Amino acid sequence: MILKILCLLLIFDQLCTGLPVDSPNEDKNKMTELGKELDVQSSKEKDMKSQEKDTKWEEVESHEAKGQDDKEQLKAKLESKEKAAIEAKQVKEQKAELEYKRKLAKIQKIKKQKAKLEVKMKIQGEKAREQKIESERKQKLAQEQGGSDEKGAKTKQKMKTQEVIKEEKAETEEKAKEDTKTQKTVVPKVKVEEVGEKAKTSSGKNQKIKAEGAKGKLEINKVQGQQTEELERKQKIAQKMEAAEMKRKQQVALEIQTQKAKEERAELERKQQIIQEIEAQKVNKQMKEESKAQEDKDTKAQEEGCSDVDGGDVVTIPVAMNEGKKPLKG
Repeated sequence: MILKILCLLLIFDQLCTGLPVDSPNEDKNKMTELGKELDVQSSKEKDMKSQEKDTKWEEVESHEAKGQDDKEQLKAKLESKEKAAIEAKQVKEQKAELEYKRKLAKIQKIKKQKAKLEVKMKIQGEKAREQKIESERKQKLAQEQGGSDEKGAKTKQKMKTQEVIKEEKAETEEKAKEDTKTQKTVVPKVKVEEVGEKAKTSSGKNQKIKAEGAKGKLEINKVQGQQTEELERKQKIAQKMEAAEMKRKQQVALEIQTQKAKEERAELERKQQIIQEIEAQKVNKQMKEESKAQEDKDTKAQEEGCSDVDGGDVVTIPVAMNEGKKPLKG
């Protein structure tokens, strides 16, 4: 069919150019030669197309093999990164666990200090109460002793007064006896009237001396009793003041201890609050860093995945050439 068309075209060309038309045999020979040339050319074209197809399929297979190698490398790379990420995560978890244990130990230490402080405060409170009870007991005992001392002083004063009176009476009787002896020795030398008068005078003097001595001693005893009462009164006042001062000092010491314990507890709670805030800030910072690192890691993995897969040259196989055919093996 093609040869006929070519012959007709050749005849038409000769007619148009004014060349003589060959005979049918010559035309047939020319057409045969032309057909052979066309067959040779067609065969060459087929061979060239076949070679082009083989070359393209080789390129496709090479690219597929290269892509497979790239995929294997990418897979190995991703596995290595994943393994490194797992190891890093394990290290972070171990570090976080150690940090948690350290924080827990610190909190337990603070709790122990707080418990010790509470026990110390309790002991101090018990001691203060015992001191207060002891002070009240001593004060009561001092008051009781003061009362008994007052009674004893009065009894002693009474006994002392009775002894003084007895001594004065004994002295007066002794003096009277001596005067009587003197009078007996003197009587024979004087007149009876003089002796009687002297005895009367001596007796009056002795009675007067006796009365004045007793009165003076009573006055002395009275003054001494007043002084003793004043001294006892001052002693009672001093004891009361001393007990009140001791009670005040104990109260002040108890208040100081309580205030000190409160300040220590407040300081301990403040330190504990600061530690908790610092730990919370560290945890938040660590979480932010881990989140940012994970985002960077995901972004980098996506970028590397795209560059490894899409970075090479892509060979497009025509649909008409590949349709219904298998790749050629080299």
